[in-house]
Amino acid sequence: MLESSHQTPAHQTIEELIAFPDLWGRQLQRTPNHVAVVSAAGQWTYRDLDHQSNAVARALVSVGIQHGDRVGLCVDRSPEAIAAMLGIMKLGAVFVPLDPDYPVDRLRYMVDDAAITTIVGHRCYYESIGVPLIDQDAAHRSTPSNICWVDCVPDQSDSNALGPNVSAARPSVSIAPSDLAYIMYTSGSTGKPKGVQIQHSALATYCFADIDVFRLTENDRTLQFSTLCFDIAIEEIFPPLLSGGCVVVRPKERASHRNELSTLIDRFEITAVHIAAAYWHQWVDLMVASKERVPESLRLIIPTGEKVSVEHYRRWQSICDHDVLFCNAYGPTEATVTSTVYIPDESFDAANMPIGKPLKRYTAHILDNNLQPVAEGETGHLFIGGPALALGYLNRPDLTAAAFVNVQIDGEKLRLYRTGDLARWLPDGNIDFAGRVDHQIKLGSYRIEPGEIEAAIDQAPGVLGSLVSFDEVDGKKFLVAYVAHGKHEVSANTIATFLRSVLPPYMVPARFVFLDKFPHTINGKIDRRALPPASEGVVARDESYVPPRDNLEKRLVELWQEVLNVPEIGIHDDFFLLGGSSLLVTQVVARLTSDMDIDLPVRDFFANPTVASSARHLRELLGETTESYVDDDIRALRDRLPDVQASFFQSNGQSLYGVHYRPRGNKLGRGVVICHSIGHEYARGYRNLQQLAIQLCSAGFDVLRFDYASTGNSDGACAELTAAEMQCNLINARDFLIQQSGAEQIAVIGLRLGATIAASMADGSFDQVVLWDPIVDVSEFIGTMDQWHRRQLTELRRFSTIRVASDVDQSYGHAMSSEKRQSLAALQMPATGKNVSVVVSDQSLTSPVEQTWLASQTNVTRVADVIRWDAQRYTESAFSSPESAKAILRVLQREQGDGEASAAQRPARLQTQPAQPELANPSPSDSKNAIVFGNYDHLLGVWQPSTTTRHSDTAVILVTPGMLHHVGPFRLYVDVANDLARRGIASLRFDISGIGESFGVGAGGRSIDRAADEISQAIDWISANTQLQKIVLFGLCSGADDSLHAAVRDDRVSAVVPMDGCGYRTRAYYWHRFRGHHFHRILRPKKWWEVLQRLLNQDNTAPPSLQPGDDIREFPSRETAVAELSELADRKTRLHFVYTGGVGMYYSYAQQFHDMFPELRGRDEVSTCFHPAMDHVAYLCEDRARLVDHIGSQIDQMAAHSGL
Repeated sequence: MLESSHQTPAHQTIEELIAFPDLWGRQLQRTPNHVAVVSAAGQWTYRDLDHQSNAVARALVSVGIQHGDRVGLCVDRSPEAIAAMLGIMKLGAVFVPLDPDYPVDRLRYMVDDAAITTIVGHRCYYESIGVPLIDQDAAHRSTPSNICWVDCVPDQSDSNALGPNVSAARPSVSIAPSDLAYIMYTSGSTGKPKGVQIQHSALATYCFADIDVFRLTENDRTLQFSTLCFDIAIEEIFPPLLSGGCVVVRPKERASHRNELSTLIDRFEITAVHIAAAYWHQWVDLMVASKERVPESLRLIIPTGEKVSVEHYRRWQSICDHDVLFCNAYGPTEATVTSTVYIPDESFDAANMPIGKPLKRYTAHILDNNLQPVAEGETGHLFIGGPALALGYLNRPDLTAAAFVNVQIDGEKLRLYRTGDLARWLPDGNIDFAGRVDHQIKLGSYRIEPGEIEAAIDQAPGVLGSLVSFDEVDGKKFLVAYVAHGKHEVSANTIATFLRSVLPPYMVPARFVFLDKFPHTINGKIDRRALPPASEGVVARDESYVPPRDNLEKRLVELWQEVLNVPEIGIHDDFFLLGGSSLLVTQVVARLTSDMDIDLPVRDFFANPTVASSARHLRELLGETTESYVDDDIRALRDRLPDVQASFFQSNGQSLYGVHYRPRGNKLGRGVVICHSIGHEYARGYRNLQQLAIQLCSAGFDVLRFDYASTGNSDGACAELTAAEMQCNLINARDFLIQQSGAEQIAVIGLRLGATIAASMADGSFDQVVLWDPIVDVSEFIGTMDQWHRRQLTELRRFSTIRVASDVDQSYGHAMSSEKRQSLAALQMPATGKNVSVVVSDQSLTSPVEQTWLASQTNVTRVADVIRWDAQRYTESAFSSPESAKAILRVLQREQGDGEASAAQRPARLQTQPAQPELANPSPSDSKNAIVFGNYDHLLGVWQPSTTTRHSDTAVILVTPGMLHHVGPFRLYVDVANDLARRGIASLRFDISGIGESFGVGAGGRSIDRAADEISQAIDWISANTQLQKIVLFGLCSGADDSLHAAVRDDRVSAVVPMDGCGYRTRAYYWHRFRGHHFHRILRPKKWWEVLQRLLNQDNTAPPSLQPGDDIREFPSRETAVAELSELADRKTRLHFVYTGGVGMYYSYAQQFHDMFPELRGRDEVSTCFHPAMDHVAYLCEDRARLVDHIGSQIDQMAAHSGL
C-alpha cells in the first residue's frame, strides 16, 4: 500500500471535507473581486458567479427542487453551466450531466434511471432534447409530464429561467458531507450506462488533493476544455474555484488557426491545461510539424485518460523553452477524477511512463487474486482507496458490490475500488500501468464497455450476434465490431447509421468485420484468437468508391488510411464518416504542414472533408491549376444536392415564382412550403431560406420556396400587396407543392412577416407550422420601417444630399398604400396549437408585447444565431443561421401530435382559402419562364420574352449583383425586364452560383472568372433556345464587374451597361468626395452628435454571425482595366457606364469615369452618365422609376444601333 505524503501548503486554510458550497462560500469571502470565469463573451468575478448560481438555485426552488433531488444538466461549456452546477449543489440537490450530443434514447434512460424531474438546459436544446423527453414522460404516465425544463440563459420574463429578477440571496440549506454532489454516467457492460454517485466529501477530498499536487494558485487560469459529461471537467472547474484562480471556458466556435489549442492558450493567457492524452499527442505532433513552441503562458500540463507516449514526452521537451510542470494523471470516475500522478524529473529515462503515486488522502494497493498485496515488481490488480471513493453505482447494488470491496490488509479494514487495471510497483514507489483485466476499452478520454455497444449492434436488423474489440496501430486505437449475420444481408453503413441513433459518436465502431457465425472454444465461449484480423474490416461509407486520380490525391488517401487505419478510401468519402475526429484532424493537418509546408487552418479541413475537395483546396493554396478534375468533382458534389424545378404557378390571376427542391433519395412523402418576409428582410433572409431548403430536402422533404405576388420574381405591383393576397398565395403554393410532389403532409415555415402570415391561416391548413422570428406586432414593424425610412432621407448615410419625401407612399424602400398598410396592420398573432412551433434567434422578440405572446406558446426553441432584425445598422447585413436550421429540422422530424389533420380531413382543408381580392393593372409578363440551366444544372433564372417584335434580334442578360441583391435590389431587375419587354427586348435574369437560388458547386477559382464563365453559359442557353443574336449585359456593382469581364472573354457580347462598376480612387475623386460630401457633413452639428453617440455605443462590434452586405469586389489593376476596356471598344462593343452619388461607394461626381480612364476620352463606343442624388441600389421608388427608364432607353438605343 502507498499513501500520499504531500503536505498542506502553509497559505491554505484548514482543509475540511465538507460540502462544496460551504467551501465555495469561504473562498468567495477571500476573493470576491477576483475573476472566476472567462469566456469569449466576457468575464464574471467570484461575486458575479455567486449571484448567478443563487439565481439558478432560486429558479429551481420555484419549480419544486428540494434537498437530494437529481437535476439534469443539458448544457454546452459555458459560464452559465458552471453557475448551474454550483446553484444545484447549493440546494443540496445533485447535478447529472446530460450530453446534448447523446441520442435522445440514451438521455431518456439516464433521466429515468436518476429519477430526474427537472432539467437545466440551454434553450437551443429544448426542442431537440427537452420536448422529446417531456413528451415521452407524459406518454408513459398518461398524465401531464413530471419533467420541467429550466432555461440556462437569463430571461427576465420567464419565472422558470435564470434571470436577474430572481433574488441573489443564497438559499439556506444544510448539506452534509455524505450528501451527493453529482452523478456521472459512464459506459456500462450490460448495454446501459451506469451512474457513478460522488459525495461532497469525495469532491472536497479531490479538490484539495488537486490544488496540492498541481500547485494551483490564485494566479492560475485553467482551460475548461472537456465536455461536461466527462469528469475531466470536474478538475477543470472546481479546484481552481477553491484556489482563487480563474476558469477559462473554451469557445464553441473553432479557431481559424491550424493550431487551435495553442491559439486558445495564447489568446486567453492560459496557465493550466488538463487534456486527454490522445489529444495531447496530436497537439505535440502539430507543434513539432509546424515548428511552434509551447505557449509561454503555460505552466502546467496534465495529460490523462490513457497511456502517455514517452516518445511524445521527449518531443514535448524539445519544444518547451520554459519550466512547465508535467503531470501524467491516472484515475477512474469511481475515485473522483484523478487518483495518482506521476511527475517525471530531469533524469527520467524509462521506456514507459508510470502513473505515479496516490494523491493526498488517496491510497493505492496492488493485490493478487486473493486480495493480498503483491511484491515489488510483480503484476497484480490495482485498487484505489480513501475518502474520495464514490458511494457506488446508482440503482445497481450488484455492480457496486463487485467493484467496491471491503478487505483487510495488515489488520486494517479498508473499502477499496477495483479499477480493473493491472499494475506493478516500481522500486521508487511509483506505479507502472500494465493493462486491463477485462475487455473494457480506453479510447481517448473515454472508458468504453464493449458490452454496451454489442447490445446496441444486436438490435440492428439482420444481426445474429456481435463482439466489439479494438485495434491499435502506431499508438492509435480504433473500435472494431465483429458481426455475425448468417444469411441476412447487412452492411457497415446500415449498422453504423443505426448505432448513431442510439450511441454517442465515440462509441460507433470505425470498422466492421462480418462473419456467418462466431468461432467458439470447447466451453462455448467466442474464440477471440480465431477471429479474423481487424485489418479485414470494412468501414461505413458511401457505396460508390472512386480511387485517387493523381499523386496528390494518392498522398492524401495514404495519409488518411494511415491516420484512420482504414484499408480503402475513395476520393469522395467523408473523413468524419470514416471515423475521423477533431483529434485526428490535427494529425492530418500536422502531416500536411510538415510534408507540404502549408499553413492549413483546421477549419479549412472541416470545410473540405473529402480527398477530392481537400486536394483541390491544397492546389489552390499552392497556386497550382485544378482544371483536370474539377468537372468530375463538381458533378459529384452536384449529385449530392437536390434536383430543382423552377416554375411559375397561378394565384389570383398572377404568376408566382417558385422553386421546388426534390429529394434524390429517402423521400418521406412530406412537403414543406417556405415563405419569406418583405422589403429589405426579403433580401436579408433569401439565401438563408435557400440553404434551409437544401438541408430539408437532404433530409427527405419536398420543399417549395416561393415569392408572394409583387415580391422577388413574381408578378404584381408592390403597393397592391395585401395580407389577404399573401394568404391566398400561401394556400396556392401549398396546393402547387401537393400537385408537384404528391406529398401527404404539408408543413409551412415562415420567416418574420412570412411567419405572421403562416400563423394567421385557418386551422388545419398545414400539418405543421414553424414560425421563425415572427413579427408579433405588424403595426410596430411598419412604424419602425417608416422611422428608418425618414432617417435614410436626412442622415446622409445613404445619400450624398438630404432628400425630401416624395408623394410616393413607401416604407424603407418598399412601395406602400393605405390599403396595404391597413391590411398588414390588422394581422394578429393568434394563440397557437400543438402543431405550431416557434424558433427564436438571439436578441429577437424582446419587447413586452413580444415577450407576452411568446410566454403563451408551448413549443418555443431559442437558438444562438444573432440576426438583429431590430437594428438598422444590420439591415443590409447577411447573417448565418446554422442553429436555426438545425432547430427547424428537428421540429419537422418530430412525430406529430394528436392535433394534426388526418388524411381524411385534408381534401376539405385544401378547399379552405381566403377571399381573393381583385388586382388592377397586371404586369405584362405572363409569358415569362423560370429556367434551370448551366453546365451542372445549377443556375436558376427567368427568361422574359419581349411583348413586341421591335427588336427581335436582341436579348439582355441581367447579372445578379450580390448576395443581398437577388433579382436586383428592391426588384430593380424585375422592373427593368418588364420595361425591356414593353420595348420589344427579351431578357434573362439569373443568379450567379452561390447567390439567390443558384447552387454553389465548388467550382473554385476567382469568383469573377467563375461569374464570367456562367454568363457565357447563359449566352449558350439563349443561343440554344432562341434565334436572338445580339447580347447586351447589364450589371450592378459586382454584377457590373462580372459583366465587363465576361464581355472581354466572350466576343458574343455586343454591348455592356455597367452600373457603379469599375471604380478606382483618383486624386480628383478624393477632392470631389470631400467637397461634395464630407464638407457638408462636417458643418452639421447633428452629424457630430451622431458620431459621438456611435463612439459611446458599447455595441459597436458586429456579432460574428452577421456579415457586412458589401459585395467582394475583384478589380483588376487600372492598367489592366484600361487594356480590357480599350479591347472592347476596338471590337465595337458599346459601353455605357451608369454612376450614382450614393454614400459609401466609389463614385461621387460627373467626370469620375474620364478621370479614371483618360485614355478612353473621345471613344464613340464609350459613354457615361451620373445620377448625383440617387444611391447605389436605387432605394427610393421615384429614383428606381427614373433609373429603369434611363436603362431601358440606353439599351433601346443600343439595340437600334446599326453597329450592334
